[in-house]
Amino acid sequence: MYDNQLNGTISWASVSSSPFGGKVVIKGVELGDGKAGGLRADKVTLTDLINDDSRTRVRIEATGVQASNGSLQSLQSLGAMASIMGMGGGLRSMNNFGPLLSSGRNELKPFDFMLSLDLDDDATRATGETFVDMPDLFTFSASYRVDNVKGLHRLVNDLQRGGKVATYAGLGVTAQSLHGAFARAELSELKVSFQDNGMVKRSALLHQRYATPLDPTAGSADKQRQAWFERSLDNWQKSCESGMRANASMLTDGCELMVKLFKGKNDGIQLSIDPKEPVRVMDLVSVFGGGNSRQVLARLDPKVSSL
Repeated sequence: MYDNQLNGTISWASVSSSPFGGKVVIKGVELGDGKAGGLRADKVTLTDLINDDSRTRVRIEATGVQASNGSLQSLQSLGAMASIMGMGGGLRSMNNFGPLLSSGRNELKPFDFMLSLDLDDDATRATGETFVDMPDLFTFSASYRVDNVKGLHRLVNDLQRGGKVATYAGLGVTAQSLHGAFARAELSELKVSFQDNGMVKRSALLHQRYATPLDPTAGSADKQRQAWFERSLDNWQKSCESGMRANASMLTDGCELMVKLFKGKNDGIQLSIDPKEPVRVMDLVSVFGGGNSRQVLARLDPKVSSL
């Protein structure tokens, strides 16, 4: 804790471990300054532990996680996911977690979280997995594998040992080191999935209820809302498909799947990448930077499917 500058920011009620040291269970964990801006978990379990000069591997599972409004400020960007059909920002002052209010909720229920990481310098490989299950909102999962990673574990260890001052002082060196670690690194596998647990469905219903421009002379309000909602989704799908055809034609089907998600015809959406040709991590910058994105995307061979 001292080496990682965590003194005074984390506490727990009890700690237990297996006889052979392969599993650690920590109960009543609190991170941060309590209710004002911290996290609390009923139980945190650490397994698959390896930590030596060439490799770090760990799997962290947290159950019954409770987060304060302040600690969720960094997650505001997730609100965009719900705000495709959102109600705007009028109610957001009630809570800092966008998806919560976009779906008609103002209280976050305890949720479960899992994170696994394996940095192996000898195998020149990095793998990881993330899972978040939020009741009444969504379930999100992601996994990846990167090969030909050179000395990433050693670099991370050096940064931790150097402390904050050394890290800030050596930003130039750090950037060069990161570039060296990823210079020949290849993205070998990526899978990301989003499953609706009620957030999207409620958001769509609220959008119909409060965003539809009603005409008092046009008959049933419910029929007007439904018709307007259908037109809105159709227009969004056309715009989405037009943009995808220009830059990522292989993802065009994703537009229709998103519309089906908002109509309640599927439970979620998944993006899978399993490249048939090598794709270097540094080349992925072009996907976001407007470079040779078509060629990179073609090599990535992404596929979108419904859940």
